[in-house]
Parts: sequence; C-alpha cells; structure tokens
Amino acid sequence: MLNKILLVEDQLSTSNYTYQILEKLDCKIMAQASSSQEAIQLAKDLKPNLVLLDINLKDRDDGIETASEILSFIDIPIVYITSKSDENTIRRIKEAEPNAFIIKPFDEKILKSALEIAVYRHQVKKELLKTKELLRSTIESIDDTLISFDIKGNIEYLHTNDFKNIPFIISESPLKKNFQDVFSKKISKLLSISFNNLFKTQKAQSFEFELKSKNTSRWYLSKASLRKDPDTNESVGVTLLVTNITAQKNMEKELIRNSEKLAEAQEVAQLGSCEINFKKNTLSHNDIFFELLDIEDYEEIISYNDRRIINTIHPDDKTRYLKSLKEAFSKKNENFSMDFRIIDKKNNIRYIHFVSKIFYSKYSEPNIILITIQDVSWQKESQKLWKDIFTMRKSAEIKEEFFQNTSHQLKTPLTDIVGILDLLNNTELNEQQKQYIATLKESSGTIINMINDILDVSKIEAGKMKLNYEKYNIRKNVKNIINNVSHIAKEKNITVNYDIDETIPDFIIIDGKRVNQVISNLLSNGLNYTNKGHVTIRIKAEESNDEHVIIYCEIKDTGIGIIKKDHKNLFKAFQKSNKTENSSIGSGIGLYICKNIVNLLGGDIGVESEKKKGSTFWFTFKAEKHNENHELNEPEIHNNEYKDTINKNELNLSVLLVEDKKDNQKVLTMMLESLGCKVTIAPDGQKALELYQENVINAFNIFGNVEYDLILMDLFMPVMDGVSATKEFRSKYKELPPIIGISAHDIDKSFQELHKLDFDDFITKPISVSSLENLLYKWKNRVNKNNDSNISGTEDIFIENLDNKVPIVNENTMNNILKQADGNVVKIRNVLNSFIKDMDDHYEKFNNALKNNEQEAIKNIILTVKGISATIGASRVHEISIRIEKYVTQNQLDQAKKLFKIMIEKYNEFKKYVDKIYL
Repeated sequence: MLNKILLVEDQLSTSNYTYQILEKLDCKIMAQASSSQEAIQLAKDLKPNLVLLDINLKDRDDGIETASEILSFIDIPIVYITSKSDENTIRRIKEAEPNAFIIKPFDEKILKSALEIAVYRHQVKKELLKTKELLRSTIESIDDTLISFDIKGNIEYLHTNDFKNIPFIISESPLKKNFQDVFSKKISKLLSISFNNLFKTQKAQSFEFELKSKNTSRWYLSKASLRKDPDTNESVGVTLLVTNITAQKNMEKELIRNSEKLAEAQEVAQLGSCEINFKKNTLSHNDIFFELLDIEDYEEIISYNDRRIINTIHPDDKTRYLKSLKEAFSKKNENFSMDFRIIDKKNNIRYIHFVSKIFYSKYSEPNIILITIQDVSWQKESQKLWKDIFTMRKSAEIKEEFFQNTSHQLKTPLTDIVGILDLLNNTELNEQQKQYIATLKESSGTIINMINDILDVSKIEAGKMKLNYEKYNIRKNVKNIINNVSHIAKEKNITVNYDIDETIPDFIIIDGKRVNQVISNLLSNGLNYTNKGHVTIRIKAEESNDEHVIIYCEIKDTGIGIIKKDHKNLFKAFQKSNKTENSSIGSGIGLYICKNIVNLLGGDIGVESEKKKGSTFWFTFKAEKHNENHELNEPEIHNNEYKDTINKNELNLSVLLVEDKKDNQKVLTMMLESLGCKVTIAPDGQKALELYQENVINAFNIFGNVEYDLILMDLFMPVMDGVSATKEFRSKYKELPPIIGISAHDIDKSFQELHKLDFDDFITKPISVSSLENLLYKWKNRVNKNNDSNISGTEDIFIENLDNKVPIVNENTMNNILKQADGNVVKIRNVLNSFIKDMDDHYEKFNNALKNNEQEAIKNIILTVKGISATIGASRVHEISIRIEKYVTQNQLDQAKKLFKIMIEKYNEFKKYVDKIYL
C-alpha cells in the first residue's frame, strides 16, 4: 500500500478528484502542492514514496524539470499527469523516461494501473542497476584476463588489471579486432581449435600454453565458454578467461625436483606416498605407503586398480572413497583429500588421512596423481577426547543453570518461611511453641545450606567458581564461626577451643568468605561426628616473608574417626565414609567443595584419622599481607541469634518494595513494618518507575505522597526485570535513594559487580528479619535527605574497594609501552617522565580553577587527565578522574574537590611505583 504520496496539481478540482480516487484505492496522500517550488520543498521535508506530478504548473511551464530536481535528492517513482495528448507533449514525456504517465481526464482503473506500473518499473530499474554494479565490481576484482568475442571472433570487451601481465596479446589496440590479428600465430591456432570444439560440442574448452623469453617462462590456462541469446538460445559469442598458472607449474617442477628429499622427509614423518601414472597404468611408492595400509607382497602390485588396496578400506568408507575420487576426476579438481578407516590383519580399526594432487593432460584428462597418506588414529582419539570434554563442560553448564533456576524457585518460598518464623519468634509464645519454631528454623537452615552446597558443586564443575580478595581478620572470623555453632556444642556438651599463633598477621588479603566456608564446614563435621570431648581449631604460619604468608589450619576432634581405606574417597563429590556410626549425616559434597576452594586458594587439604581415635582435618592457603596501600572491605559474620524485641522507632524508613511474588510481598511487608518501616509495593520494575515518577512530580507533597528512603528491587520479574528497571532509574534521575537488589541467586558483592549492575547493595533470598534489619541499619546512616554530599553508596564502595579492585598500573598498557620502546630504557623514561610533567602542570591548573570555580576549565583539565592516565596505564588515577568528570558536569564542585584530593594521593602513589619499577 502506498501511504506516502505527494500530489502536485495546481487545479484544485483535479487535485480533490485525484485525492478521492486515491482514498478509494486505499492509498494515502501525505501532502498536496500547487507549485513546483512547494513540491520540491515538501519532497525534501517529507520523503514521499511516490509523486503524482502535473507537467504543466503555473509557476513553471515544464513540470518535467521539477521532477528532475526531486529525483536529484530522492529516488522514488514519479507518475506524470497531463491534460495534453498532442504528439509533442507525449514525446517530451517519453524522453523524460517516467515510471508511468496518465492523461486527464482519468478514472479509478487508469490511475490504479499507472501507480502499479510506476512502482513495478521503479523496482525493476533498481534491481537492474544493482545487478549491473555487482557484475562490474566482480569483473574488476578478478586478477585474470577476461575477453569477450563476437560470433566472428572479433574482440568486443577486454578486462585486465595490468597489460604488462598479458604478453600473449601483441596488438596495442585489440578492441574490435579479430583474435588472429591480436594473438601470436601459436596462440591463435590453439584458440581456433578451442573455438571450433566449443561450437561443435557446445561445451566449455580449455588449454594451457607457455610463453618463453630470455630469462623467464610463463604458463597460462585458457578457458572458453559460449554466450547465448536468452530469447533464441543461439550462440552470439565467446567469453575467454586467461589465468596465469606459472606459480602452479613451478610448484609442479619443484615437486619433481625434490622428490628424493621428500621421500626422506616422509620416512622420518611416517608418511606413505605413491605416484600413479594413468597413461602407463603404473604405481610407484615408498615402503611406508603399504605398511600403513597393512599390505604385504606389495612388490607384485603394479596397478592402482589392484583390488587389494581398495579392499583394505573399511566397508562403511569404501563406497564414499570411490565416489569422491570419481567426482574429483569428473570435476577436474586438482586437489583431493579425505579421511577413511582401514581394518588391519589384527582387526584393529585405524584412521588414514589421504591427500592427493592430480595433474591433468592438455586434453583435461587425469595424467598423474600424487598421493600421501598418514596414520591419524591418535588425532582422531584426541578429537574424540576433546569432544567428550566439551560435552562434559556443556553438561556442567546445563547442570549449573538447572541448579541456579531450581535454587531460585526454592529460595523464594523459603523467604516466606524464614520471615514468618522470625516474626512469630518475636510474639508471645509458650516454651513448646518456641521449640517448634527453633526446629523449623534449624531445618530451614539445613535446606539453605544444602542448596548453597549444590550451587557450589555446579560452579566447580562448570569451572566458574571465582575468588573475591578482601581485607580479612582471621582471629575475628574464627571467633564468629565458633559463636555460630556454640548452640550445637552446648547441646552435645562438647568444648570448642581455638589457638591462633601470634605470628599470624592481624589482617591478610584473601577471599575471606571462602576461608570461612572451609573452616565452618570442617568445624561442623567435627561437631557432627563427636559425641563427647572437644573440637579444637589451630592456626599457624608455615612460611612468611614481607609480602606473603602461608597459613596452616587444622580442625581436630575426639570423635568416632574414619577407617583408613575410606580416606581416599572423602574429598570426592557425593562420597562419604560408610564405616562410621553417623554415615548418614551430610550430603557428601562438603569436603569436595572444601578441596576445590583450597585448591583455588593455592593450598592443599588432607586428613589424619583412625577409627575411634578422632580425626584431624587440615588445609593450607597462601595470602598476601595487608599494608597501608590496601583499603578493602572486611567481611563480617553475623550471629544467627535474632533480637528478642525490635525497636520500631529506630529505623522509620520509607521503603519502595519491588517484588512480583504476592507471598513474598506480604511477608517482606510484614518484616519491614515490624522494623518500623513504611512500605509501598510495586509488582514490577515498570510500576516502580511510575510510582517514583509520581513523587518526583509531587515535589511539595501536595497529595500526601511519601519520598522513598530506600528501594528494595527483586532482580527477576515479569514486564520489566530489576536490572533493567535500575538502569532506567539511573538514566532518569541524578539523585536517588539507595537501590538494594534482591535475588535468590548468589550475587558477587564486589565493587565491579555492584557497579556493573547499578545496584548499591544486594540481599540474597531467603531473607530473615535479622539480615533485613542489618541491611536497613547499614543504609540508614547514609540516607540523609538534606545532606549536601551527593556521593552515593556505590561511590563509597568504590573508594573503599579502589586499591584492591583497581591496580596501580595497568600491566597490559605498560607492556604495550615497553614493547613499542623495544626495551630502550631512555625511551621508556622519556614517556613516563613526560606524563609526570604533564600531570604536575595539570595539578596546578586544576587547583587554580577550583579556587575560582571555573567549571569549564575544570572540565577540560579533568578530560585531559582522564585521557593521558588511560594512555599511560595509571588505572586508579583514571578511575577517579571519571567520577570527578561526572560531578563537574553536574556542577557539584564540592564533591569534585573531595575526590581530587584522593586522586592526588593515587597519582603520588603511581609516581613512587613507576620510579621504583621502571625508572
């Protein structure tokens, strides 16, 4: 349907009449013009897809000129309208080559036909031009010489990229001349024979010829084919393609000259080779050829047709081999290769890689074939092995995805269970009810731990378990871990002791979460399998220097012990000792997870145990010592004990809860309200944006809307998910309350992950009142509506994590600089010193601009700093400059000044580092 028609007609009655007809034809006029100038301007502005144009307009006698101007800037079909039908008018219209024209007066059928013809002709014209251009570019891209002859042998067209490379043409102006006057006598004779055979057989012909000079010899391949009239199918000429095959011929000669050397190399590489001469019906070979085929008495074999060779091929591959070889001959392929199986005398299947080079005679018949074979059985086995590995990896990824989805489905209702239990626990209960709730909470915890263990196994098998290095206090964390299991020890009347050597640093750099996981798992195992006595944690430093320490940790119990033959299976997935009283305890994957975590930490793990004599599980890991340059978050372990009473007046936060599950909405709302919060619910990200927008519009709280202090955002929702909604929030609003992500998946809380997903923090399902309370208290102190500082929680996290997550120097960038300098120390020093000089200059300029509040100057300077710091690899300086630029753009110079001080610290740090390492 044409829905963008421009009608150009100066007669109002004709214009209206045409408009009515077009409406009946379901066409739409986007605009009407009564003059040529108006028509040209409308065509420029509106870009119609067809123009109906009267060729006689008041302001210009010839509407054809108007059409010409329109076509100069837009390619569309034009239909001319005229009231004149005299011979001169019709002639002028035809010379303009319109897509169609109609003569007034006209009716609906005439107009419809004209429009259809116009659109069709315009499309055909475009396709023809496209085809013509494709043909032109294709011809010009080939290096061969292309010549077109008419039926009498006269040259109509010649294409070559270099006339110097076609010495077989002796005429300087070959066009319109007969081939006998253009080529040498020798080549003319060959062409004449080729053309005669071509017309006689109606099949393409080819021949090779050689041109010799004093120092060189060139070979060419000529291929001739017929051109036919598409209407009559009669021959109208010949197309000749001439290809320089000198390199190919030289290679053939080189192959023959080096045949002896090749034979030696083949023997060393265990390559079998043979030469088949079809003309003489003979076969010459090296000894390895028949050894690889496991054929004896091969001295008697003189013909390639000997069935003993072919019969060696596996029955399932024999037909394919013969068919492929026959096809190669029929298509005149010069190269042929394939893999097939053979069955040797011991009925072993071996794989043979078969490669051949076929040389054809001047009559295009196979003359000689050179064959090389090699036993590639080991490669096939390797390929099979890699395929199996790939299948296993794929299976592990599918398994991980399944476990992730399953855990999401399990953890979502667990949030309701844990939340309700927490809420019930803070009501008036009798002792029996409290015992019921405690049992349910313990069971829920067991389910959660099993889900987390299964997720860890899926990560391990998919190779996706990663470490997140942090500032870590091992003493504090061990105390917290023991405190978390104290109720179990108390119930069993078991003592839990710990001994941490004074040589252990107060702080180390390690993935504290994973270290805690190993210690907790081993300690829990010790408590589970110990009925009396004690469990002791001992930690000491095995090796230590200025930068690193190797830490040894053991968990020793006085439990039932493990028989020695079960030791080897303890650290395998889903393996447990089956010779113990409590063999049913646990899922059988805890120690497997511990082993993989310890391996990732660069350590080792083991066990020493005898039945009824207790067990000692030990592990080691290597950690970096903490120093002043490390400013990282320290992971905290919170006790699982909940507060007996909650002060509802302590928080008093307004929370926008974005959650699609109705049960989770109800439970989370009750939990938040129990903590003294006001809750507004949005079922998806889109609705959350709408609710927030209402508050932005209602800035003066006329309708009683609340201003949100915190947004709790579920990641996975219909309509609009949490990640998309958060990105939309960030793009629309400069100032926002903290946005906390809710997920049933295990989210990495590192700075990069938070920053990438645009969240300020995360809380993982199932959510307890305690974990929710800790989160709200954490962010309450940062929620201040009248605070002049606009540095968000994400910015705070950035500053805290900068030194750990961003290196002083980008090693890739520095390696490129060193590579470009070719190891020249002077060049390297010049590059680094010039950067330091530039930075010193910009420091002074930036300081002056800040004092005078010159925003544009500050912006230009920080843009320069951002660019040169990235170029030189000063990563921390670069990261801070990006944030300074953001605050300068928002005219928040106070925040820019704060970050500028930090940037100078990191710049001085960079100078010291570069001076020590590179200068």
